[in-house]
Amino acid sequence: PCSSRECRCYTSPLSSRPAGTLKVPSTSPQQSADSSARLMLVAVSLAWGLSWPAMKIALNEIPPFSMRVGTSGLATATLFALAFMQRRNIRVHSGLAWAHLVVAGCLNIACFTLFAAFAQLATATSRVAILTYTMPIWAALLAYPILGERLNLSRGISLLLCIIGLTVLTY
Repeated sequence: PCSSRECRCYTSPLSSRPAGTLKVPSTSPQQSADSSARLMLVAVSLAWGLSWPAMKIALNEIPPFSMRVGTSGLATATLFALAFMQRRNIRVHSGLAWAHLVVAGCLNIACFTLFAAFAQLATATSRVAILTYTMPIWAALLAYPILGERLNLSRGISLLLCIIGLTVLTY
């Protein structure tokens, strides 16, 4: 018999060995979810990182506007399909929320994707990717004058680490 809390013991009635036990480590649902989340983070990071050189290669054959309309359309259809399959309510109830969605969508999605595509035609992909990584810095710096959000200690440290990381990449 197993007395350890770290494992569960199972006896096999069909085993030819006399009263043998098989120790199977028990994993909690939290450990399993953490592992899945880490694996998904790695997969998303790899996919996003590989999308930059893939876009550069695609821009040799496809005009930037056509490529970004196609990819954004495919992404939109995929997100709506996932929402439909999960039976999520995607209805926007107020006019103000619609206005915010339109402005954010135009600036954060449409302009960003188009400008990134045109930037890759004008310079190296690595420079465009590094410039893109400056977005959190600008968001943090503009949060105070626009939204009134102040930097606390953890945000300040995060901002400093971001700036140091980008300095290393740029150097």
